[in-house]
Amino acid sequence: MFKKLTALVLTLLLCVAFVGCGDNANTPKDNDTNNEEPTPSINDILSNATVGSTITFGKYDIDKSTEEKEDLEWLVLDKQDGKLFVISKYVVETGNYYDDLPWEKSKLRSWLHNDFTPATFSSEESEKILNTRVENTGYEGDIIFEKRYDPTDDKVYIPSFSELKKYGLSTESFAADDESRIAYTFDGQACSWLLRNTTSKANGFCRLTKTGVYYFSSANYGDTGIRPVMWLSYN
Repeated sequence: MFKKLTALVLTLLLCVAFVGCGDNANTPKDNDTNNEEPTPSINDILSNATVGSTITFGKYDIDKSTEEKEDLEWLVLDKQDGKLFVISKYVVETGNYYDDLPWEKSKLRSWLHNDFTPATFSSEESEKILNTRVENTGYEGDIIFEKRYDPTDDKVYIPSFSELKKYGLSTESFAADDESRIAYTFDGQACSWLLRNTTSKANGFCRLTKTGVYYFSSANYGDTGIRPVMWLSYN
């Protein structure tokens, strides 16, 4: 009887030991999920950005090869008082948007407000886009016209000549080629792009050519690139 009890106890102990070993073998030494870096918040992305760096903000079908949206990249032109001023790294669209003058009445301004912005930014991202008082003037050569139009309040808009100069996207006369002013499509093709300044020539708007030279665009010029700008808050 004693031998049977002893054998039974030993059998039970072996079973317990076996189960314990099995649990230890199946338990990972390190929890992989704890080693994964957390996804940075929008506020972290904006607050950690520096002038000259590139951030991703919003999604848009920029490559046109599929119907899927790509992350939009933006160049940081200025950082001050909890705000960033950014311009799209690539041309987001090409088209003929100027059918009314001045900027306040243009089809492009309406498209940026009513189509591009809601299609590109989440509700959380939209809350980071600041409303900006935008000054609107005419331009020809290197002389700002005395004629001024009413300022507008915009969240997403296109830059002016004075903003290009102020934020370093102009190193030469606007009559000369300037690599810093050349815009590119997502697939790397140089593209002329529009500015919001009006010009006395052809009753149109200013644009920069594929080599970065100032030129004018009449209202029916044809396809020209769009590079939006905006102020973002990270407070």
